[in-house]
Amino acid sequence: ELEKLEIIFDPPFTSGIGGPSLRTTVDGWLKDFFATVTCMQRLDVNAGDYLNEIREHFQMQCLLALVSELIDNTELKCMEYRETFMQHSFLWMDSIDKTFEKFLHEDARDIVEDFEEEGMTFRAIMDRIKVDIGRPIPKLDNFDKKIDFFFQMKHELSNLKTPVDIHWLRINVQPVKIALVSFARQWEEKFTSFIQKHTEERIRVVVEFVQAKLDGLGGTSPVDDPQNSKLLYQTMTDIRDVKLATTAMKRIFQPIRDLCQLLKKHHVTPWGLLELEQAPPKFDEVIRLAFDEKEKILPLQS
Repeated sequence: ELEKLEIIFDPPFTSGIGGPSLRTTVDGWLKDFFATVTCMQRLDVNAGDYLNEIREHFQMQCLLALVSELIDNTELKCMEYRETFMQHSFLWMDSIDKTFEKFLHEDARDIVEDFEEEGMTFRAIMDRIKVDIGRPIPKLDNFDKKIDFFFQMKHELSNLKTPVDIHWLRINVQPVKIALVSFARQWEEKFTSFIQKHTEERIRVVVEFVQAKLDGLGGTSPVDDPQNSKLLYQTMTDIRDVKLATTAMKRIFQPIRDLCQLLKKHHVTPWGLLELEQAPPKFDEVIRLAFDEKEKILPLQS
């Protein structure tokens, strides 16, 4: 079983504090065997038994040596089998959060790369129009490999045979097997939950931006309320944002779809799939409305 940071046998092969152990149990069996010879009184004298003769018998000593050798060899084989689980010791010894944070910094990049327009990077444009594109993250292939790695580990561990027979000893590995599968699942979920949250947040901010501009440009026009300077200013701001972000927004839809595909591959369905598919045609409508509204308000700007 897994106890604190170590995988131990219960009972252990040896116990340094006088507690129960496998060796003391076997020694107890042998003592009980030898105790049977004390039940028969010696025939050559009126007192005593044959215990010393049995202990000193050459064949008996050979058998005791074989028992001791078998226990030593069994312990050795058990420790070798223990390495089947100890090779995954990072699952419980390493910090999931710290390891994951280190992973996020490795070759991190923005959701859209190699984009610049009018001297502004993609992130600068999105910051200007108040669309949060999230922190830079590693390539999706790296996430995919990590999720696959922990999924396969979880699958392999869950398929381990239990109980296991090593020589004469039967070992129940179910407790440690359950613990390690649980740890592997936690590592797997650390990656999938991050991608799910990251994806859903990107969908949300993009959909909200598109809907806000659609409502703003498709609502009351400053032409219908020429005295409303606040409405005119807001419309001009919406037109500016749409003009600035036209190309950038069209570039963000596919990376978000790629995020969704990665989640679907690993049997996770993110929120907002329908909204994401509706966003591109809605944004095309926003562009049209911005162009029309710009023509309408030209006289009001003079």
